[in-house]
Amino acid sequence: MENINIDLQGPFNLEMETNDSLLNQPSFEKPGIYFWTVKHDGGFYVNYIGISSQNMKERFFQHVRLFLVGKYDIYATEDLKKAKINKIYNPTDNFQEFLFKVEYYIKSAIANLKVFNYFFATINMEKDILELIESECITSIRGEDRKVKGFLSNYRLSRLKMRELNINVRINTSSKILGIPNQFNL
Repeated sequence: MENINIDLQGPFNLEMETNDSLLNQPSFEKPGIYFWTVKHDGGFYVNYIGISSQNMKERFFQHVRLFLVGKYDIYATEDLKKAKINKIYNPTDNFQEFLFKVEYYIKSAIANLKVFNYFFATINMEKDILELIESECITSIRGEDRKVKGFLSNYRLSRLKMRELNINVRINTSSKILGIPNQFNL
């Protein structure tokens, strides 16, 4: 059996002047998995899980660009701080609304980005293995209580597991990330 150890780093923020800034982490420029979370009630609620088989920082910037042009949900910031989903904008809504209130929505999107706590781990594996790891984490959160699974914004799995691969995945973190298993098999 092959073993994959995932050592999550974080939590990080987006404050550029601090050592805790996600963007100041050199290993964030490698392939791996990342989590957008909010700390509440002693744990971190996961809002989004993503992977990159190339460079997580570049992928993160793609997300930010899409966030700032109305392609992602934007939340009421005060509710987001309490790990509550209260969408003030949804990309399936009328884009004209986004356009007419663009300054408000961009300001809200930036505030959302600053509320999130970010975790990541470098994993130098093929994209299909990264997608299976991401999908297993999403599936695990979906099996949690209503608040934990309701906070997750991933709408679909990246890859369905068609057969056992005989890979043991262990996730190591010093933080309590709700719904993320310590160990699973692919």
